[in-house]
Amino acid sequence: MLASDLQAGGPLLLLERQLFILSNRQVIGTGENLGVIDLDGADPATRDLGPSFGASGHLHFDPIRRTLYWATGLSRLYGNIAAYGLDGSERPEVLFNGQDVYGDSAMDDEYFYWLSSNAVRRLKKWPEHFRLLLQPPVPAPARHRDREGEPTGIAGIGALRRRPLR
Repeated sequence: MLASDLQAGGPLLLLERQLFILSNRQVIGTGENLGVIDLDGADPATRDLGPSFGASGHLHFDPIRRTLYWATGLSRLYGNIAAYGLDGSERPEVLFNGQDVYGDSAMDDEYFYWLSSNAVRRLKKWPEHFRLLLQPPVPAPARHRDREGEPTGIAGIGALRRRPLR
């Protein structure tokens, strides 16, 4: 036995004598997690790298970006596309949330693909694209109010801003 600290294992990926696992078990207080087992270690055990944001069926490695990618979900509304940089400088992060994820996933050099309940979808993997998607929502424009406190219109053109296209 290599490691016995897993209750419900998920997908595995072997890279450079390290075995990465998306554990579909519930870690107290954190939910499912991304873990790694150092196969050259004296006492192999799963080291928690952070949350995986839900159960997943596939773990992908992008050698150019040195990043792991995966989709979570089996939900029309609550799936996530997530990533973890192997430089270890940050914890796993959600790149695109609230997605329809209903099956397997794949990727190439430029895109991450996943099966939804009714289509094959894709997301460009460039970091600049992700920053646009994760901008906070634009607040509603301020409105003028009449004497009774009812809104009467928009308070100036400067209050209008456009969000980036998705």
